Amino acid sequence: MRRALIALFVLVAATANASPTDELDHARTDFRAHDYESALKRLKDLLYPREQLALTSDLIEARQMLGACDFEVGRTEEAKNEFEKALQIDPSTHLDPNFFTTGAQHLFDETRADLEVRRAKEAEVRKLQEERERLQKIRENLVLVESRHYYINFLPFGAGQFQNGDQTKGYLLAGGQGLALSGSVGIWLYLVSKYGVNCPYCVKLDDADNVRLMQEAEVTLGAIGLGLYIYSVIDAVRNYKAQVRLDDSALPPDLIRDLDKNPRKKQPTSFLHRLRVGPMATSNGLGIGVGWEN
Repeated sequence: MRRALIALFVLVAATANASPTDELDHARTDFRAHDYESALKRLKDLLYPREQLALTSDLIEARQMLGACDFEVGRTEEAKNEFEKALQIDPSTHLDPNFFTTGAQHLFDETRADLEVRRAKEAEVRKLQEERERLQKIRENLVLVESRHYYINFLPFGAGQFQNGDQTKGYLLAGGQGLALSGSVGIWLYLVSKYGVNCPYCVKLDDADNVRLMQEAEVTLGAIGLGLYIYSVIDAVRNYKAQVRLDDSALPPDLIRDLDKNPRKKQPTSFLHRLRVGPMATSNGLGIGVGWEN
């Protein structure tokens, strides 16, 4: 009895003092014998809650065997999780066909394919994030300058005001000049069509007063139009600036919305490569244009 107790104590002590490498050897033996439950228990003790294997090759093998054990006992998701951890250590690793079943090998290859797809997506997300950051820097550092021409100040119908950005005043002057000049020209054309040019004897005595009133209205409207034109020129010259710096509101709205999109949403092309900055001719002169290609 005493010898039996001593033998049992020695056996327990030897088991307790077994090294992780010895435990891995025992797990291999159980695995070869298709005792997956015993191998699974040994492998979990080696890997959880912390990894006890020092060699990378042993760690990969343990993950592979644990994944195969999970597969053989019907725990497919747990098996894929262990296979993925092995592939994260060494993406080129594979299962030995002489040691693992065909089903385990197929699941391992499937896990490798899924991992490669996920890594490709993660790489694309990182790329989009980098492009978004670069676009944001471009937006922050981009200086938009609109060049303006001096001669536009002398054009009628509020052209100078429109160039200077005073839209309200431009519309008022354009409307005022248009109404005054069109009224003056309209009266002149009416009188010419009815009485001819420079033909005072063509006007009947009864029509003389009406014609005189119309001529006065023609001159008055012309003077108003001319006065509005002179005012528009003076106002445009006074507020004229050869170059005006614009803020990023001049950027296309679609491009600004793209900067604020979630970078995890895959875009069809790179917006950085679609961005185009360069000189642009406009009806008001030359400036720097910002655009993008579809």
